[in-house]
Amino acid sequence: MDYYENWETFVSNIDVVPEKLDGEKLILMVSGLSRTQEEREFLGRAAAEGDKTSLKYFLNAYVPMIVESMKKHAPRIGYNRDLLMNCVERVREKVANTLYLENLEYNTAHYIEWMVRNEVTHYIAALEELRKEPPVDKTQKEPRDEVIEELIEKISIFVSDENKAERIKGLLLACRNDRERQLLAFRIGLEDGVPKTLQETADRFGISRERTRQIESMAVRRTMSHIWKRKARAAFLED
Repeated sequence: MDYYENWETFVSNIDVVPEKLDGEKLILMVSGLSRTQEEREFLGRAAAEGDKTSLKYFLNAYVPMIVESMKKHAPRIGYNRDLLMNCVERVREKVANTLYLENLEYNTAHYIEWMVRNEVTHYIAALEELRKEPPVDKTQKEPRDEVIEELIEKISIFVSDENKAERIKGLLLACRNDRERQLLAFRIGLEDGVPKTLQETADRFGISRERTRQIESMAVRRTMSHIWKRKARAAFLED
């Protein structure tokens, strides 16, 4: 699949898009979202009146600005998927909350410049912290089984409903790695019995709220896929 076919395809498959993006393809793809200032103002007015379709097009129109701003930092850090999506989400929140303000175009353009620079600074700082961490001993036993067992034990502590406990167990087993399992466990509240918001989970794991939602949605879809496959297999065996 060509993830860079268009913006909708890119976002819909963001969970499997490589972490390091192809800058040229990214720029070409988002160029299709570009709008003139007059078009943005028209869409902005319609969005302010409650037109959800106009709001979607209006917010997407700022994606090329974000990528153009990221381009200035590309020689140093390249194009990063999570960094891009985090910037997109922050701009969407900012713009959606200021639809009725004057000078929206001017304020948003300046906000994008500041916000991208700020996100890049945090990203570089996070990379520096990772470099300081001691190297991983690859001879050590893979902790995957221990992590799953520990989380499943916590389910029995904090979840009394058996059906809900089984659904949570299925979600954890559907995760692709321990980081996703830890993220969902935190979101569900297996650490202290208190479910967390998307934003709290995103802040904890250093990713965007949209990325957190996508990881959660992909786990749910994989779980449903597994259920469907089991039912199909059972029906086949009965025949």
